[in-house]
Amino acid sequence: MSDGTAAIKSRSVTFQVKANSAPQVFSLDPANGWKFTKGQKILFSANASDADGDALAYCWTENGVPLSTSASFYKSDLAVGNHNIHLVVSDGKTTTEAILAIEITEPPAAGPGTALFAMLGAVATIIVVAVIAVVVMRRKKPPVPVAAPVDTEVDDLLEAAASKGPPPGV
Repeated sequence: MSDGTAAIKSRSVTFQVKANSAPQVFSLDPANGWKFTKGQKILFSANASDADGDALAYCWTENGVPLSTSASFYKSDLAVGNHNIHLVVSDGKTTTEAILAIEITEPPAAGPGTALFAMLGAVATIIVVAVIAVVVMRRKKPPVPVAAPVDTEVDDLLEAAASKGPPPGV
């Protein structure tokens, strides 16, 4: 390089700019289309990584309502119906999104076998109580103490002393 009065020799510098890679989600649990019973404990889990080695942040939502900021979490209070769970994984520069659809169903109604077991349980309880009552009633009772024999002569003397004074011959 020169300005006409002095010449400066400069080195060339090369810059290589590497673009950031977006995080990749390899697997999601539960899988799309899975069905669960209302109240069932469901594990939501994402297996993700970043080619650049950046730390990842997770955000699980449903209809914009946050559910968790962990790679995995449990949920058991989803209402009956279809649910679209949205996951955003970020490396701080770019994001990757995934949606999984699941269905929550009502628990199965109690079948006829359930009523039969309840009735058998009640009958068994009544039989056990009846057997215990019979055993208790047949148990040998302790003997009733017999009153000491009463000495009628002594009683007569005491009565006479109280009403007349000293008994005859005393």
